[in-house]
Amino acid sequence: MEEAIRKPDPFDGQRTLPKPQDKREACRLKGRSTIPRDLNHEERTLLALLLSGDWLGAAEARHQLETAKHARHWFEGSLSFDLAIDPHLPLVPVSDGILEPTDRLVYHREALVGGVMIWVCGGRISSFEYYWSTDDMPTALPASHQIETR
Repeated sequence: MEEAIRKPDPFDGQRTLPKPQDKREACRLKGRSTIPRDLNHEERTLLALLLSGDWLGAAEARHQLETAKHARHWFEGSLSFDLAIDPHLPLVPVSDGILEPTDRLVYHREALVGGVMIWVCGGRISSFEYYWSTDDMPTALPASHQIETR
């Protein structure tokens, strides 16, 4: 039997996941470890859209996105997810928290239905958040034409 040829893993067995910011965050992450998977086309396209533009750290953030992996959803049914980032890539030179240029609004038929943003932790893009302002949680990621800057 032939041995499978494996592509080199840029993570080299290490996964960089966001560190809990408080006890609620620690609870969210506790017991939710999964093996990171490649971002699907829809996720990667959406993150690339949010990271477009010319702002401090944009190049580093886009470079991190090139090999970013989907680490886990925040909770069952959630469209928000954590990212695993290659720890050897250059850091985004901004403070921990919401990556301001990515904080966008989501509309459906001209009605505001929520928003999307990317979080940074320790200089790495760490999470994608999709929040909603409607009664029901969204069941699909927003299309690019639904996203507008603030």
